[in-house]
This record gives sequence, C-alpha cells and structure tokens, in this order.
Amino acid sequence: MSGTDIASPTWRVPCAKRTGPAQESIGPAGRISLHGVHDLRQREIRIFRLLQRREDNMNMVRHDAVHEQIVAFPVEEVHGIGNQLRECNFVGLSISWPTNAAGVIGSGGHAITAWGDLSGDGTLTGNPATVRLSDSDNDTGGDVQGYVYDTYTSPNPGGANEGNGWYFNYDPNHPYIKHIVVLSAATNAAGNRLAQRVVGSYRLHQRQERPATDLHYRVGTDVDILSYKTTIDWSTGTPPSITEAAPRRSLTVDWDLSAKSVPYCTWVTITTEFILPVWNAIQYNDVRFTYPGLEPMKLPDIRWEMKTPFLRNASTIRNVTGGYVIGAFDIVETASQRKVADYRFVHQYSYNQSPEEHTFILAGPTGFAAANFRFGHSYGSLDTAALWGFEKWMTRVPDGRVMLGAGPVEVPVVWTGLLPYPEGEDIRGRIPDIKKGLFTTPEKE
Repeated sequence: MSGTDIASPTWRVPCAKRTGPAQESIGPAGRISLHGVHDLRQREIRIFRLLQRREDNMNMVRHDAVHEQIVAFPVEEVHGIGNQLRECNFVGLSISWPTNAAGVIGSGGHAITAWGDLSGDGTLTGNPATVRLSDSDNDTGGDVQGYVYDTYTSPNPGGANEGNGWYFNYDPNHPYIKHIVVLSAATNAAGNRLAQRVVGSYRLHQRQERPATDLHYRVGTDVDILSYKTTIDWSTGTPPSITEAAPRRSLTVDWDLSAKSVPYCTWVTITTEFILPVWNAIQYNDVRFTYPGLEPMKLPDIRWEMKTPFLRNASTIRNVTGGYVIGAFDIVETASQRKVADYRFVHQYSYNQSPEEHTFILAGPTGFAAANFRFGHSYGSLDTAALWGFEKWMTRVPDGRVMLGAGPVEVPVVWTGLLPYPEGEDIRGRIPDIKKGLFTTPEKE
C-alpha cells in the first residue's frame, strides 16, 4: 500500500460508542495478507448469470449446461425475470417438479425461454402475474405459450411443494423456477469488446439536526458510459432529476426528499451502476445534503479505479471465466475521528483478465482518511442488497488506514493460487425427457 499509513487506528462511529483499535495488521513490506477461504460455489462465465436460492446466491452456467449445481430449491428472486427482459437481455428458466418424497428436493429438470409478461414496460418492483414462454417440448397455442404464476406463498395448490417460490401451471403438478439464466451482450453497439459492469455504493451519514430535504451528487468516470442506473435507498416516490454530460461521462443527480426528509443520524446509500467498455473506475463529486435555511452538508469526493492485467491466449485456457472483485472501505473525518461514510464497490473483470491479480487505486480530499479495506470475490453478479450483505472477504486490511489528499493510494490485491478456474459438471445422459408436457424420470446411466 502506498500513501501515509497510520497504525492501530481508533475512530468514533456516529451515534455509537467508540470502537477499539483493529486487531489485524498489514503484511510485511506493505503487502496485504490474505484471510479467509474463497467459495467456488458462486460462479459466472463470460456473459452468463444464474440466480439461485441459497446463502450463496450464484451458480455458473456455460452455454446450455449447469455447472456445480446446488440443491434445486425454488428461486427467491421476485422480479428478476421481468426486469432482465426489460433490459433487453435473453432469459432462460430452469424448472423442476415438486415432490413429497422424504429427503428429496425437486424432481428432474427442464429448460425453457422467457419472452415477456403482461405488466407494461416499466421497471418492476414485484413478480408479474404471468409469463410468456417458448418451449421445445410444448407448442400448444403456437410458438409462444402463456402461463399463470401461483401465489408465491401458496404454490401448487393441493399438491406437493418445495417451499415458497414461483410455480406456474405448466403441468397438473406445477413446476417451479429453480434458476434464472441471463444472456447479456458482450459488446456494445459501437463494437467495444467485452463491456464491463462497475458499481459504486456510497453510504452517507446525515449529521445535521435539521432534516435534509434534498440530496445532490455528480457521479462519473473517464470513458463513455454505455448505460447506467443510479438509485438511493431512501424512497420518496419522486424520481430524481438527472442531467447527462456530453459526452456522457458523468451524471448530475438531484433528489427532492422534501416529501420524506432525512432525519438526524440517518444513513442513506447512493448506488450507481455503469456499463463501460472494458474499464472500471467511478467517482462521486459534490455530494451534499441540503436543508432549508442552512448551509449544505458536503461529503468527501471519492474516486476509485481497479486495474486487472490481461492474459495471453486466454481463449485457450481450460474453463477460463470472468468474475467480480467485491470491495469495501470506511471514510473517516480526521479532525473529529468520526466515520462519515461507508463505501462498497463491484469491479467486473473479463475472461481474458487475471482473476488473481488486481490493483485498487483510491483518491479523496485532504481532511479524510480511508480505513478498513476489504476485498472478496464472486463468480456471480451481486445486487445492492447482496453487495452490502457480502462478508466473504479474502483480503482484509483492518489496520491499513491511509490519509487522503496527498495523491492516489494503491492497494495490491493478490490471490495467487486461490482462484483456480471452476470445473464444469458433465451432465451427459442425465437430461430428462418431457413428453406431452408431463415429466418422466430419465433412465439411470
């Protein structure tokens, strides 16, 4: 780590008791020590994402095969299908049939393709009531068939079930969705190769006794933004005003919170997702709460970048895949020794980049320090809730506190030998037959 290091920091968490010094330290010669065990049950390969129920939210899919499948519970994602379609992605569904057999979760499996629903074209906050499918084993009603979902908490009425989930009337014994597979574009319309996802989630502390009525910020990067999404976790029902720069490399965002002002000692999280052409950097500037009759409360400008080296002849490497680096750190005001913000981020790297070698670069203003650096890995894409719930850190630097303002701070993240590419599962001879819409158990090998 470069920059100014301060050993054994202590700082005050707002509205909480003082915390003691951290108990772990940075490794020899500034090298970060690795802690914890990575979990290879979370997968992603190139441009495929698979959402599945369980504590580890992701498996990997390659082409039409499921790799290292966990028990086939019903998926808990409540609006992923509809919203993925609304983002112009292709969506595949993997289904199983419920059974009352002791010790068995689901029977068999089948793959179908989702095309739509009847819920308009806006972003969904819940699952639609219907789903339109194309199915190689059932052409009833034409090339696309429509089905109705059961009630989430009362599935397959009168029959077996494997718990709450999205069951639908495909058969008399209603099957349930156990995986959602998303196929996204690997290049943008301009032909940029392997566009990447970058997420910066900035949690701010509203410290004025008077409630804040507005939140403003500018968020950007230094390449053209192919697409974006910026949200806060303080809902007022009023969408923000967003002004795009030209060229589109930053957004100026203004939230009117007057209908639900933010009280004293409340945390509000800004989360911004960019799709960028093979580049991962994001910065927040001019972040401030505003109040009637008071000066704004400004938060520190934060910029980070993650560099990951490219591999030679990546396409010839067996089981090669991309993934995500997950990171977190705290922002401390040095004068008051108070933590004023938390920050979490997602850096996507492509299949032709190294999963085990990264450099994190952070910049911020004088008067603040960054502390408690943590880094982890996932082969699956995390939503905002999963990002803030993530705790499987492979690298921890709880004592590594650095003063900002004197230039960029670099943190090497080296996981040599800890992330071998995941092996796929051979499913030949194990795909069941579907006849006349009814499931039949495949013959044993």
